[in-house]
Amino acid sequence: MTRAAAEKVIQGLLAASASLNEAVRVIQTEAPDLFPEFRKHTGEVMGAIYLDLMKPVVRDHPDLDPGAAD
Repeated sequence: MTRAAAEKVIQGLLAASASLNEAVRVIQTEAPDLFPEFRKHTGEVMGAIYLDLMKPVVRDHPDLDPGAAD
């Protein structure tokens, strides 16, 4: 994968994670009864985004790993 493509993929995955974080915040505030289950499943999805989708991309471009220390 080219670096340009890797950057786009990482940006998209980070945007998806940010959207999920916002959804969790909304649920916590607006539907607290749903929050524990929603947070659990959102965490599973975010884990998959990082481990299954992002990590394979950053193997070839380690400097794009948002979890890496700057």
